[in-house]
Amino acid sequence: MIHFVKGRITSKAIQDHIEKEYVSKAKTVMVIEDASHQYPATLQNIEASYRWVTPGSYLLVQDTKMDRFVGGLGKKYGNLKFGPMRTVDEFSGKHGDKFVVDRRFEYLLYSQHHRGFLRRK
Repeated sequence: MIHFVKGRITSKAIQDHIEKEYVSKAKTVMVIEDASHQYPATLQNIEASYRWVTPGSYLLVQDTKMDRFVGGLGKKYGNLKFGPMRTVDEFSGKHGDKFVVDRRFEYLLYSQHHRGFLRRK
């Protein structure tokens, strides 16, 4: 079953709700991060939720392709130089003992989520 939860995943109240209502009752948990696409927020979101991903399942960081574009967007996006891809790189370096980048879904040589499928070991 798929559940969409509205709210900030970094909020303790939202985390408690997710753990009580969904994670504690699930055999398999996949987390999809598709929020602001800005590096700081994306990193905060996956750091707050990666622990729920069950072994063999995925933490999917969507739209990693955005890193190719955010550098040229200027003040509209806070002059950020990086986005979701930087988050994946940093997260993988820190949590490489728990997650591996799974590129099996990039078989058409293009993906919106290049290196964004992180499989829990």
